[in-house]
Amino acid sequence: LLKVKELAHRMENLLDMMRNSKLPDFRGAVDSLLPGLDMLRRMLSSVRDGGEEQIDETQYTQVFDKVQSVISKAADTGSKDRFASIIDKLKFIETALPESKRALAGEAIAELKRAIGAAVDSKPSALGGTVPKELSRLEVLLKNPSLKRANESFEDGVAALLGLLKNDSAGSGAEETVKEAMDSYDTFMSAMGFDPLLTEILLEKIEVLKNAALWVKSVSASKVAGSEAKEKPQDTGGAASHTQEKTMRVAEHSIDQFLSFVEELIVVEEMFNFVHKNLSARSNDIDLLRELRRTIETFGTLSNSLQHSILSIRKVPVKNLLQKAPRLVRDTAASAGKEADIIMIGDDVMVDKSYLDLLDAPLTHIVRNAVDHGIEPPDLRATLGKPRSGKVTVSVRELDSEIEVAFADDGRGLDFEKLTAKARELGIVKAGQTLSNTEVIDLLFLPGVSTAEKVTDISGRGVGMDVARRNIDSAGGRIVVESKKGEGSTFRLLLPRSVSTRIIDGFLIAAGGIVYVIPMEFISESFAATPSDLSSVAGGKASQVLRRNELLPVADLQNCLTGEGKAQLVGEALTLVSVDIKGAKFALAVDKIVGVQKVVVKPLDGSLVEKDLFEGAAMMGDG
Repeated sequence: LLKVKELAHRMENLLDMMRNSKLPDFRGAVDSLLPGLDMLRRMLSSVRDGGEEQIDETQYTQVFDKVQSVISKAADTGSKDRFASIIDKLKFIETALPESKRALAGEAIAELKRAIGAAVDSKPSALGGTVPKELSRLEVLLKNPSLKRANESFEDGVAALLGLLKNDSAGSGAEETVKEAMDSYDTFMSAMGFDPLLTEILLEKIEVLKNAALWVKSVSASKVAGSEAKEKPQDTGGAASHTQEKTMRVAEHSIDQFLSFVEELIVVEEMFNFVHKNLSARSNDIDLLRELRRTIETFGTLSNSLQHSILSIRKVPVKNLLQKAPRLVRDTAASAGKEADIIMIGDDVMVDKSYLDLLDAPLTHIVRNAVDHGIEPPDLRATLGKPRSGKVTVSVRELDSEIEVAFADDGRGLDFEKLTAKARELGIVKAGQTLSNTEVIDLLFLPGVSTAEKVTDISGRGVGMDVARRNIDSAGGRIVVESKKGEGSTFRLLLPRSVSTRIIDGFLIAAGGIVYVIPMEFISESFAATPSDLSSVAGGKASQVLRRNELLPVADLQNCLTGEGKAQLVGEALTLVSVDIKGAKFALAVDKIVGVQKVVVKPLDGSLVEKDLFEGAAMMGDG
């Protein structure tokens, strides 16, 4: 890992200069760090896959030299700014002296330059500081992890010693280095565990901390540290807090397998309910029936708790996904000649781990489109009375039964006329056909539909949004788009709480002797009607019903699915279910309503039913 180490150290030096405000060109530093970060990721990915540091030497040299150039420029600027004015003043004094004195003054200036150079280049000497014994203990432990006692874990020992070093370094020059070591520990432990690279980083920090001069504390700092110690005698530092809660690694497929058993428990619960129903019809033993009901309820409570517990194990912070959004906004804005800021809300929300991969493509396409298509150029925004810099907001929140990921911008909004014209050009919309705003928005998700003026690296090919919808639909989610001309657009991605299992609250209905399940989030209400409540449209070929001052098209479920049954809606009374799917509202005529229950949706692999007609199948309590 020589190249990784070399580049990472240079970038660490640059970041340290940024923290200490030693960089005159902050933007230039960021421009050099981002390609360096990309290079490190590629090299580490190659190594994790069991390979070598597979890199393009030319690209690596360019990235490395760019980082080093910023560091060198900042260092030169810093040393010149610090002493240049003093030397200039001395030279002015030299010229004002009599000629017989100038040689002596010149020698003094030369001697001062040498002293300044030595002061800048030399390391601080030992001034009476004492290196804590915990430092040598930590070094021995890192080099010989097997020396740790059997009843104490290696990671806990390192964390505890770092915590002790934090207390010892308070108020001294070593404090910042110890903090960097603790930050490295926290980062690695949360991301990949105690990696060998972490051991190497900590050992390098130890080499720096062996300088006794770093452990000298100022008088004021010592007093502050002493007062804090009196107030918190038991505080052993941040890293030691890791000993409070131990973790372990479990293969993801093992968790999924366990979750599949939990799904079966839900089916078993429905079997118990079916048995209870049949027993109630045949037995008059009230006490037995009551006891069975209590047992079923207890079983249901435990299976629900088990389900929520195992699902929580799969959850990770959505921050791991959203952290790429600022880079996307920055790069897209720079490429398009625009200015844009990003606001992220709810990055601490926990989501199913599988969503990090599922949402990656939609996030990339939608954020890029928000900047490239939505945000106007700075000069145009200024003429419109808007801030020159556009704003993109990414927010995540947990709803009752869904996770919402929203992307909003304050740009120009969707151009409905241009979208319709592009669809007509592609033959998707017929000439003279009028579309509602909802229908025009749906055009965004068709392959080939793009309103970009020209093809660039990031837009104009008409691909992207169709991929985003396909990913969301595959997980049982949906995309809702809101847009207002001149004010911006919002894309809301609504997903079930878990994509790894489809345990849903289902609304059970029957038609033609077959039970169907509709997800509860699509159901508005159910109500009874008579044929006289219906009105005919399209020459008697269709019907609609007035409900809450809204005309709803009526569809007969059995006729829609099988082509059989009631061609016309006739009878004394009709059972209607009001359904709202992606903004399309209608009333579904069914034979009867069975009830509401949790169901486990299983895929219909290899079935002969029409594609997308059914999401899956579910096992009922009667088998």
